[in-house]
Amino acid sequence: MKVSRRMFLGTAGSAAALVSLRATKSHASGLRSQLEQLGLDCVVIDLCSHCALRESVDGYRLALGSDHDYFPASMPPPSRRWRTAIVPGLASIGPDTVRMLSDLLHAGTHVLLETGAGFLSAPQFASHQKMLWDYFGVAVGGVVDPWAQISADDVPSPQGFGQRSVRARNRQPATPYVRYVWPHKSMVRDFSRFIAVRAQAGEVIASVGEVPVALKKRVGKGTLIFLGSPLGPLLRAGDLEARSWLESVTAL
Repeated sequence: MKVSRRMFLGTAGSAAALVSLRATKSHASGLRSQLEQLGLDCVVIDLCSHCALRESVDGYRLALGSDHDYFPASMPPPSRRWRTAIVPGLASIGPDTVRMLSDLLHAGTHVLLETGAGFLSAPQFASHQKMLWDYFGVAVGGVVDPWAQISADDVPSPQGFGQRSVRARNRQPATPYVRYVWPHKSMVRDFSRFIAVRAQAGEVIASVGEVPVALKKRVGKGTLIFLGSPLGPLLRAGDLEARSWLESVTAL
């Protein structure tokens, strides 16, 4: 059973290293000293035209309520301090935003990147796949149908840029749940297509069946968290497990 974007939204809620991951020590040091004077917990960074899943932005903002800052499109001022920065529904990203995220990571902010690539065209997905590798050192395979039984062996290698879909060995329906093991164990229902990730041992934080779909990696004093399965639309729908998982991330 293939799930279209419209079907997904209706069900969900009515609905590499960074290019500049090596920020200069003097810049990162100056940024940290400014950030320590402030104490804001979380920011949702809305990339507007570079976001592939607008419902995801709404979901994170709704779940976080008044306990977050919000910055549309333009770069947040570097003098602000957040424990967590969230970039929902990522499709593409430019060098300026990469540098900003790099600065935040080196200053100690945990940056959560959520892909929206499941709803991109084939050429757009190929660019998205290459962007994740070039800028973030995150290797991903194709878009996976969560309603099919798949094996981790079906996930293409990081060199397979441009391959958009994964063929399942067994097309029998599977329970579409994302199993998180960090920061705490949780089972979150997934109605959308997801992206399979390649990660080192210890980096994988979530999987669907045997397929890794999320990872974390230390960058500077912060942590880069990549979600290959969109969480925002489920937050918009009020999914309790999704909200609980997000709360544990923002409490790190």
